[in-house]
Amino acid sequence: VIPIVLANKSVVGQSQTGSGKTHAFLLPIFEQLDAQNQNVQVVITTPSRELAYQIYNAAKQLNKFAPQKFTIHN
Repeated sequence: VIPIVLANKSVVGQSQTGSGKTHAFLLPIFEQLDAQNQNVQVVITTPSRELAYQIYNAAKQLNKFAPQKFTIHN
């Protein structure tokens, strides 16, 4: 899925819980961010607050290991 997203193509994916879906869409997003740009570059919307917190925590986790550090707001 990641190469498809990096190619700016739309994707609809489905898989079991714990299979890495969140990271599969967050990794290409991180790849395309510019750490020097302090403007909002990405807005992720979710159907529930619980899912929003899960994605927020996954993004914070990825940011720890990113070569460029990003400001992540919830």
